[in-house]
Amino acid sequence: MFEGELRQAGCYLKRERTPHSLWVQLVTGAYETIPRHQEIKELLAQKILKNLSA
Repeated sequence: MFEGELRQAGCYLKRERTPHSLWVQLVTGAYETIPRHQEIKELLAQKILKNLSA
């Protein structure tokens, strides 16, 4: 599950709005908007995790 990977990377869900959710990395303060689709492509998931990794 992608949400679990975000939480393991030290991120938290700041807000959920249609059509995107805002996730913030606690250590760096970096943030990403993530589409609220049932499935997102693997490359997009990797990019998001890379950008939010401390």
